[in-house]
Amino acid sequence: MQLIRRDIFDRLIISVIFVCALSSLVQAEDFFALKKRLVDNSRFQLGFLYINPFLTLENVGYTNNIYSYDNIVQPDWTADIGADIRVSSILGNRFILALRDRPFYSFYVKNKNEEAFNNNLNVALHSYLGRLNVTFEAERSTFRQRPTREFGARVRFTRESETLSIDYGKHTSFFLNVYAGVTRHSFEDDTYLGNAEFDLSRFLDREELNAGVNLNKMVFSRTRMYLNYEYFNYSFTHTPERNGDGSLVSLGFILPEIGHITGSVRVGYKFYSPRNPVYQDYSTPFGTGKLSFLLFRRLKLKIDYLLENFFSFYNPQQYYNDRSVGAGAEFYFTRNIKIGYEYHIGKMVFRNLSDGAVRRTDDTRRSAATFSVRMFKNLGIGLQYIRFQGESDESNFSRSYEFIGGYITHEF
Repeated sequence: MQLIRRDIFDRLIISVIFVCALSSLVQAEDFFALKKRLVDNSRFQLGFLYINPFLTLENVGYTNNIYSYDNIVQPDWTADIGADIRVSSILGNRFILALRDRPFYSFYVKNKNEEAFNNNLNVALHSYLGRLNVTFEAERSTFRQRPTREFGARVRFTRESETLSIDYGKHTSFFLNVYAGVTRHSFEDDTYLGNAEFDLSRFLDREELNAGVNLNKMVFSRTRMYLNYEYFNYSFTHTPERNGDGSLVSLGFILPEIGHITGSVRVGYKFYSPRNPVYQDYSTPFGTGKLSFLLFRRLKLKIDYLLENFFSFYNPQQYYNDRSVGAGAEFYFTRNIKIGYEYHIGKMVFRNLSDGAVRRTDDTRRSAATFSVRMFKNLGIGLQYIRFQGESDESNFSRSYEFIGGYITHEF
C-alpha cells in the first residue's frame, strides 16, 4: 500500500512539473543578475557578442600506469590540450544566448590507440516574464574518460541532455524553481579492456528522465538554502530488467564566492524501485559537498564529500554505493606562489539487486601535492604529483598509479 501511494504521489508531482514547464515556457536564473555578470566578466566584446576564451592544459606529464589496474601495467607520457570558449549574446534585452564549448585532445606518446578528441558543448537560452525566469539548456558531450570512479581505464561515451527550468519569486528573498529534463547515455566501447564479459553498451546505455521542485530561501545575507524533491526514471536500451524509477529528497546550502567560506553542501536520501519483480527496492543516503575556508588571507582549507549510487558495468544485476571524503589546504607564500595538498579516501560497496547482499568492496586512497605560480591575473601554471591506490575484494580490480606533471589554472 505504501509503495502504491508513493507511486501515485511521484506521478502527481511530475505531472504538475511538466504542466508548469510546458505552459509557462520560462527559465531558472535571475535574468538581470546573469546579464550584469556576463557584461562585467567578458574579456572581449565583438558587436553584440561577449567572448571569454581560455587555453586548457591538464595531465601533462608521466604516469606509471595509464590503465591504473595492477594486472595491466602500462606507463606513458600524456597531455590533455584544448580550449574553453564561452560566447554570450544579449538579444533585445529579453533573451540571453550563452554557448560554452570545451574541446581538447588527449595525447599519448606510446599508446596511440588511447588518443582521442573530446568535446563538451553546452547551449543555454535565458529569458524572463515578470518574476518568472526561464532557462532552456541543451548539452552534448563526447569523451574518452572515466565516467565514474568504478572505471580504471578510459572509455569512449556520449552524453546528451535537455533541461527546462523555471523560477518564480524574488532571488533576493524566496523563490520557487521547477525543472524537467532528459539525459541519454551511450557507450561506443562494446567491451571494457577487451573483455567480452563487460559489455559497456549493453549494460549502461540508457535514457534518464527527471523532474523536480526546489524551494529556495536566502539566509545569512547572500547564502541560499534550498529544499529539493526530484522524481527520476531510468530506461535501459539493452537491459530492460534494470529499468525503474525513484525519488530523491535533499536539503542544501549554496554559499556565495564573496565571503571567507564558499561552496555548497547537499544531503538527502534516494529511493529506487526496479520494475523487475525479481529485484528489490532500495534506499540510500545521498549527498555532495565542496567547501573552502580562507584563513589569514594566505591559508585556504578545503573539504569535499560524495554520497552517490550507480549501476555497475561489473555485473548487470549489481549497483554500488560510492562514498568518498577529502580534505586539503593551499598556502600562499606570496601573492604569486602557492603550494597545496589534498587527501581523499573512498569506498565502493557493490550489492545485488535481487537480495541487497554485498558482493564486492573497493577501498581507495588518493593524495595530490601541487606547486603553482601566478602568470597573469588569475592565470597560473603548476606542477603536481598524484598517488592513487585501490584495494578490491576482486584481485583483478585492484588499482594503483602515480603521476607527475603540469597544468594551467584559471582560478589562482
